[in-house]
Amino acid sequence: MFPLLLASVASADFTPPSGWIALGGRTLLDPATPSRGEILEIAVSETTGQPQEFTLALLDHGLSASQTTVDEQGRINLMLTDGRLGRAIWVNGEARWLLLTVDPAFAGELDPDALLLAALIPSAESVWGVEEPVAAAMGGGNDGSPWSGNSALTEGSWIDASSVESWAQDDALLGIWECSMLMADGPTQLKFSFEAGGTVRLEHSVSGRTEHATGTWTTRDGQLRTNLPGSVDAEQYSTVGGTLTFRYDRTRLTLYKQ
Repeated sequence: MFPLLLASVASADFTPPSGWIALGGRTLLDPATPSRGEILEIAVSETTGQPQEFTLALLDHGLSASQTTVDEQGRINLMLTDGRLGRAIWVNGEARWLLLTVDPAFAGELDPDALLLAALIPSAESVWGVEEPVAAAMGGGNDGSPWSGNSALTEGSWIDASSVESWAQDDALLGIWECSMLMADGPTQLKFSFEAGGTVRLEHSVSGRTEHATGTWTTRDGQLRTNLPGSVDAEQYSTVGGTLTFRYDRTRLTLYKQ
């Protein structure tokens, strides 16, 4: 059983690499196209930097990984459920990770290790003793340094997007599922209707008052993603013995099929 983790994506407590922009608590390569690259600082209390703890910290902030690997240097390489690639490093003694994310289409433009190192140690002289090599590394790409990220794409340090199952609809979820519970607002009934075309309909009844919402749904690798109000990017789900279990609006639901 893992300890309780108190995580936060803090305002950037690091120096953005050269050419990157700190904007509204985010550090971006291109604010007009955030998928080109983003660096996040995830601070966690009462943790030792284990990969499992990092995975839980991601979930606390609406991010989740469909695939993770840890290399011999302790770097965490991951595929987020939204399709982005990621690399995270643990900052020993400071109870935080630095995470670089990028869309696979732009991954070849970045050198992940150089960028994370630059965010941790912005002084060029403190890293190399000379200015020019680090200036190139901080910009990412073909810098020729030991941190080269382009070769990592073909050598497996970055996860190949083609190896991850694409989003689809799990036939086991098709149909109408409902549950009843007592919540702070009173007796509550939830009814989800998952349709084959990718539409999901929610009927939410509280103390005789009913509201309706319509959205889309997809599944992949045991994760359910909807855009209904109250949902996050993706949640683990299971279907066992005529029940459907997943978390919605911060509550773990067990629904029964009609």
